[in-house]
Amino acid sequence: MATNVSFLDVNLMINGVKLVGFASGSNSIDPEFPDPFSDEVGADGRMVIIKNPDRSFTITVTLQSTSTSNTFLRALAKTGVPFTVAYTDNSDRLEAGVSTQAYVRSVPNLSSGNEDSDRVWVIRGERWDDVQLQAAN
Repeated sequence: MATNVSFLDVNLMINGVKLVGFASGSNSIDPEFPDPFSDEVGADGRMVIIKNPDRSFTITVTLQSTSTSNTFLRALAKTGVPFTVAYTDNSDRLEAGVSTQAYVRSVPNLSSGNEDSDRVWVIRGERWDDVQLQAAN
């Protein structure tokens, strides 16, 4: 059975505002999470599994320079106030998550010239909670 995957099914919302104007490419929204477990192997070859309590996340977002979301994110970054971020992928993957304690970690430089340059934003947060999506019937 084929899997249906489309970027049209992906949404990234910040304080209820949907980001728009994503750059073309394979990783316009790129979430990263710490490893949930680490391990240590002793001299006798026995392994200890250590559960990582770190639920932080980093989302790298690449927007076109003409995206209105650049202005929104730049204004939000200036406040320094934590915000809510929600990610949903309603394709066959049904992935979603939310955090209420995120902030803009990296603001892109403004650049203009003969070629269009994308704006790369880095959003960081202390706690990511996965959300279970239901498949449409």
